[in-house]
Amino acid sequence: MRNLEPRVKCEFIAKEKLMELEGSKTDSAAKSNAMPPPAAPASPVKPTGHGSFFRRPAIPLRYASQDQDVHRSEEPEAPKKAKSKTFNKDKMLGAALNFPSPTKKKRSDTLGAKSSDLSGISLPPTSSSHSLTTGESSPKHPGASKISPSEYMEFLKKAAVKPRPKSTVDGILPAQDDGMKDIPVEKLHKLRLVLRNERLTWVEEFLQLGGFEAVVKVLRRCMDIEWREEHEDAILHETLLCLKALSMSSRALATLSELSSTLFTELLDMIFDDDNKGPSEFTTRNIVFGLLFTYISAATPTERASRARNLMFQLSDKQPADTAPPDFIKQMHQPRPYKKWFRECYNVTKEVFWIFIHHQNVIAPPDQANYSATLGIHYFNAHFPPERPPVPSAPYVGGVEFEATNYLATHLDIINAIVASLPTRTERNQFRQDMKASGWEKVMGMALRTCKEKLHSCIHAGLNTWVQAAAEDGWDTSFVRQGPPRYAPPAKERRVVDAPPKLQVKGLSDNPSQQNLKPSPQKRQGEVVAWDF
Repeated sequence: MRNLEPRVKCEFIAKEKLMELEGSKTDSAAKSNAMPPPAAPASPVKPTGHGSFFRRPAIPLRYASQDQDVHRSEEPEAPKKAKSKTFNKDKMLGAALNFPSPTKKKRSDTLGAKSSDLSGISLPPTSSSHSLTTGESSPKHPGASKISPSEYMEFLKKAAVKPRPKSTVDGILPAQDDGMKDIPVEKLHKLRLVLRNERLTWVEEFLQLGGFEAVVKVLRRCMDIEWREEHEDAILHETLLCLKALSMSSRALATLSELSSTLFTELLDMIFDDDNKGPSEFTTRNIVFGLLFTYISAATPTERASRARNLMFQLSDKQPADTAPPDFIKQMHQPRPYKKWFRECYNVTKEVFWIFIHHQNVIAPPDQANYSATLGIHYFNAHFPPERPPVPSAPYVGGVEFEATNYLATHLDIINAIVASLPTRTERNQFRQDMKASGWEKVMGMALRTCKEKLHSCIHAGLNTWVQAAAEDGWDTSFVRQGPPRYAPPAKERRVVDAPPKLQVKGLSDNPSQQNLKPSPQKRQGEVVAWDF
């Protein structure tokens, strides 16, 4: 019933109303032609207010069977019931008050009750925005949000402005900053649910009022807090989820592209901060890099290269101009532009080190050297990371290892998306060389490769995509596929130890046999020699 269109639901309601009108007419005709009711039983019954509730209703003629006699239906016999052997408290109370036992309603009564109940159901507005039976406008959709987009906009505008801190004594004690205690997390959570489940017209109206920019302002206020507490971390998480929900709209994606140069820089500086001021949860960090992947995956064919270069610049290490080394040091130094990015993923592998223990894993080589040319498809379509399949429920789903590997897989998806979006082989291999110098091949071949493929298939899918694209461009993939060599390293050569220095005495040969040494004096009995002491 839920999957039906609103027009079909309205037709069902209209038919039910027509059946209800016909049933009421038939019931009135049957009551006028019916015989008088039989006499009351001889047993005295006290008149109470509950008698009308338990009275047996009449059966309409339109539901009577063709083989059943109408006169017999007017005088129905009491149905025979099997005596229950169980003792019921309600039966005892009814017998004490002499209430007649309730009987089962006929089909006509249940249908009449259903039709009367359906008359009060509100339906979503149709294309004509009018009801089928009356000229009044159709009621509001029951699943629609009761709060309009303008009310949410007022809430976000108030939340984006930092309130004036309260001071205990003016000019004596410093003002107390309460952070974002004035913003309820529940309201942001409700906004996120509305943006994900509401109709597209509601979301478009919210975006037209400047909803995306308002959410970004709340996010920036949360990032400006130097030391966030649990309440601020919850607000940061819900605000990022609001941006993720808005990213399903084309208007929001255009706004995200306009704000990418500043918004992505602020988010990545928060995560790559040396003082670890970023969010500690893997899920919150995964949302940030999920926005980066959404940004590059939504690019048109003409924008792919520019967006890939923009992400390369955003993810690289940025050094101020005044701290740049001299030119002669630059010539000797090997550039490592993605060192902070590498350190972020390397720290994750150290936090969940117990899952990287399968050192015999090998990433399978590609079957064809020139995969995209053989299949006759573009390089981007052949090597862009595909959508991940849904993961069935399992005991390991939802744990810290699962969240950590999903976070690492998002990084691999961004790397593969940048590689697939670059137009030339020279530019792609230069990006691989910078990643290798920064240590990425080391973490891919020695850590990510060694997790179990059955439990963490998303990481192995990303590594397979990287190996396949690199092999097509002629890049060496042996270290990523197999890791370090498994044979023992060669033994180190023994260093020749020089002879200890000797004191040269004039007139004394180096050969002891040629030295004229006097024999040691023999000790006589009772004689004391000087060297005995």
